[in-house]
Amino acid sequence: MAKYDDLTLQTVAAINEMYRRTDELYHEVARRAGFADCAFEILYSLMEQDGRTQKQLCGTSFSAKQTVSSSIKRLQEKGLVELRDSGRSKTVWLTAAGVKAIDEKIRPVLEAECEAVDAFDAQWKRRMVEETARFTDSLADQFEALRF
Repeated sequence: MAKYDDLTLQTVAAINEMYRRTDELYHEVARRAGFADCAFEILYSLMEQDGRTQKQLCGTSFSAKQTVSSSIKRLQEKGLVELRDSGRSKTVWLTAAGVKAIDEKIRPVLEAECEAVDAFDAQWKRRMVEETARFTDSLADQFEALRF
């Protein structure tokens, strides 16, 4: 392994810890709202745009097709979503109960996220997005170059 300076190693450790903590925060809020992580992500995604395909929901939830499929079935059983044929694929739509659940349990999370971001000025917000994107792009390039 190449030698890296302490600041680089500390930065990697801090970033990893922030990702783990953020993941745990979302896991806990999903649990408190009464949903598994994937179901929460599906509802969050449908709040942003109703009528998504399972493939789209896999992308927005970063979950495997089987996990998304199981979560959709559970959400259907709770009466929160319904599947509709849209030609070649089925789309997932919120029911009236699903809209209510989003208003009560998902939208407050978005509002909390917005409040957390609003604690910072506009320059910080823009820089955070730019630098996070830069880091993610760089990490993707580095991971792509790995040869196992």
